[in-house]
Amino acid sequence: MLKNLVRQRGLQRIAGRVHLTGTGMAMPYALFSASGEVRSSIVEDLAQGLELAESGHHPEFVADATVWSCASTEEGTLTQRRRWEGGFLATSLRQAPKLILKSVVKGDVRGVLAGLDLLVPPLALFALLNVAALAIASLLSLALKLDWWPVLLQLGLLVVALLAIFVVWLREGRQFISLGVLARLPLYAMWKVPMYLGLAKRGAPGIGSGRAAEG
Repeated sequence: MLKNLVRQRGLQRIAGRVHLTGTGMAMPYALFSASGEVRSSIVEDLAQGLELAESGHHPEFVADATVWSCASTEEGTLTQRRRWEGGFLATSLRQAPKLILKSVVKGDVRGVLAGLDLLVPPLALFALLNVAALAIASLLSLALKLDWWPVLLQLGLLVVALLAIFVVWLREGRQFISLGVLARLPLYAMWKVPMYLGLAKRGAPGIGSGRAAEG
């Protein structure tokens, strides 16, 4: 909900475009023809959205369109998460810097904002990276007797992120999950640690493994 609704809605307002996420897409058939680079991507929806935007066909967010589907199994969810998040991170690291640089050269502020949004990691990984950075900063400050301002800065960033998630839950998320479930989200982030370790070790899954997972 945070990624597919709240952030997409905000990106539409500030950048005049969104990223395709596969959660319900419609386009003229004439634009559906994709390049070889898109077809070889494990996250072909995201890749095609970037390609369309570069050619001047900016994907738009339609807030009143909804897509409902049955929940997946735990194993299926982890497989899909591995495929999507691994592919997203690989595409983000490859495409976002190029998008930002091109937009800066052209003076396209909206393109820069779209590129910066693309650099934001998935929420669970974002939280884990923040916690890891806080722990490292604390250990270095203790071991080397350094100033504590890096720790306080990182702690402040983590608090702001948590407050933002809570505000989103208050405004949009209460119809989906209870406060008790919200409080257990750190357990969900920890559940994904082995997946992130696997991605760091083996990289993003290839197009073949993604298709096998879908089947």
